[in-house]
Amino acid sequence: MLLRYYLAEHGLDPDKDVELRVYPPADSVANMAAGNLDGMLFAEPWGQRAVFEGVGFLHLLTRNIFPGHPCCTLATTEKFIKENPNSYGAVFRAVVRATEFADKQANRPKVAELLAPPKYLNQPKTVLEQVLLGRYADGLGNVVTVEDRIGFRAFPYESTAIWLLTQLRRWNMIAADIRLSGRGTHSVPVNRRQQRMQDLGLTPPPSAMVKHTILGREFDPTRPEEYLRSFAIRRT
Repeated sequence: MLLRYYLAEHGLDPDKDVELRVYPPADSVANMAAGNLDGMLFAEPWGQRAVFEGVGFLHLLTRNIFPGHPCCTLATTEKFIKENPNSYGAVFRAVVRATEFADKQANRPKVAELLAPPKYLNQPKTVLEQVLLGRYADGLGNVVTVEDRIGFRAFPYESTAIWLLTQLRRWNMIAADIRLSGRGTHSVPVNRRQQRMQDLGLTPPPSAMVKHTILGREFDPTRPEEYLRSFAIRRT
């Protein structure tokens, strides 16, 4: 959705003017090297790995499209939570503690060391350090510093789920009669997430509904239909 948004904001129809292909992230760099891709948008660290291999350069970071956008999430069913409350609690605590640890800049070298081995990301540690520490080669001969290139949060925002729904509807990937607001409440209620984080001694965000800015355009999650109607490229 971020790639589609970026292309459309620059006058390209992602369904007509380009060919979008879906690859497993781990296969992205090899396909770039083989000439199967002209450009790619993947989660970290694959863009940096393309630079490391000399097969690509960094045009921009996705944080420049949508600061703080969601990327990878862990989801469970309500049935799993009800039938396995202890296991769910253990998983929740592990994820929250891990993200809190990884989000601290001082811990990033250790995180790179932990994730580099083959049983995890199987990446050169220097690639992970460039991503995590935010000082990296861009593939164009420059060394760039963006300390908040990547972040880790254990709190899913309802508002980002609503934004994603607007984009899915924009590109005819969900039915036009699906309501854009209220859908995210299928996830664990906000007050339960907040309470669990407080139980761990953490301070959760006060609300799961916040305004976002995507390429300079404000998104108000309480007015998704109005936002959707504002786009220049209309779908028929």
